[in-house]
Amino acid sequence: MTRKHFPGLMALVSWLIGLEMILVPVRAQSAQVRLAPATIQVALGQTADVAVEVQDVDALYGVDVSLSFDPNVVEVVDADPNTAGVQMALGTFLDPGFVIRNTADNTAGTLRFAMTQLNPSEPKSGSGPILVIKLRGKHTGTSPITLIDAQLAHRDGVLLAATLSSGTLRFPASTRTSPHRTSHPHTSPCPHTPPPPTPPP
Repeated sequence: MTRKHFPGLMALVSWLIGLEMILVPVRAQSAQVRLAPATIQVALGQTADVAVEVQDVDALYGVDVSLSFDPNVVEVVDADPNTAGVQMALGTFLDPGFVIRNTADNTAGTLRFAMTQLNPSEPKSGSGPILVIKLRGKHTGTSPITLIDAQLAHRDGVLLAATLSSGTLRFPASTRTSPHRTSHPHTSPCPHTPPPPTPPP
């Protein structure tokens, strides 16, 4: 190899090393995104709260979650009637921040929820609900609740590795099944200012 080719080779090696550093995951451990509970049986016309949970996550700051369901069997109940469209409720694991997208399509059977915390909120580690979906049975049958995609991000936007676990919602013909109650607390993703008190006459 002649000397005049050496600088070009070193530049190529440096570029490849830099590319490899970018592609190396920031965290080797994978978090889990799952539905809780994974399987529910609910009477027709009744509602059930299904939480999208993260488990063993490290320094989570933002999420972007997409799910699908059978719109012939189940529908999403609006969590914020004061806002146009059909929304889900923010879980309690992340602090309320900036909601990028919060919409459910009961015709297509899809929903997407994307939000990020804002300063001065700190990144969250551990396990807990990031999203709560209220579902209502329309017809007898079984609907898979499928996690299509879940992107978890650090404060700087770097994505975390995650594995997905979906669930199932069943609506039997019998109407004697009790409504399902969830143990997952949630808060409205779009809080509203209460109206001022009415002055006395």
